[in-house]
Amino acid sequence: MMAKIIMITSGKGGVGKSSVCSSLGYHLARLGKKVLILEMDSGLRCLDIMLGVNETTVHDISDVLCGRCEPIKAIYESPITPNLAMMPATLRPDSPYSSELFYKLCKGLSHYYDYLLIETPAGFGRMLTDIAKVSDLALLVVTPDPISMRDAKILSDYLADRGLKKQRIIINKVKTNRGKLEVLPDLDVIIDTVLEPLIGVIPYEPEMVRALSQGRMLPVRFLAGRALQNIARRITGEFVELAVF
Repeated sequence: MMAKIIMITSGKGGVGKSSVCSSLGYHLARLGKKVLILEMDSGLRCLDIMLGVNETTVHDISDVLCGRCEPIKAIYESPITPNLAMMPATLRPDSPYSSELFYKLCKGLSHYYDYLLIETPAGFGRMLTDIAKVSDLALLVVTPDPISMRDAKILSDYLADRGLKKQRIIINKVKTNRGKLEVLPDLDVIIDTVLEPLIGVIPYEPEMVRALSQGRMLPVRFLAGRALQNIARRITGEFVELAVF
């Protein structure tokens, strides 16, 4: 069976895309799935720190996509949990790469994993189009503010125009006051703006930044940790609640 390829993307920066990507990879692995995360954000690498492999990395995905090394040399097993590995982004901004090698890489890796999670770079362009072409699903990370919502809608249309019709919304950093949103009156406002189904809602949790910067995951005793676990379970086909407040 081939891996399911999921791109994790956003219309603007600062919405927690990397946190969502690393956490979903962790929870999918905890569910017994074999997961590989491909980090494509050239020059802005951070998932290696979040997944605890930053002190062991030698090669990166740019080395693979430029033909400088074999894929196996750029794959690092995360010490956080079994079944979770990553291929880090290059630290060199605007590094050139081969689209053909990217397609071959994803196809080849699909034989060895249950899920490939691809964290996309910011903005549009060839790389985003290449990622969309190989992906089975796009997870759009959006925060409950008008700018993020508008940008997510633009991104959603961009992906759909390039053939990626299956998309889901993850609403992140939701601040609550007795279960009520502080910025927008209703989650339906976001869904009605982006016009894609909702797969999960993640409450705002300051501890998440501290945990990921130390190479550890947010425990499920925190509502945000439980929400991320629920999204992973929904991705695997389980029926679980969307939000936990």
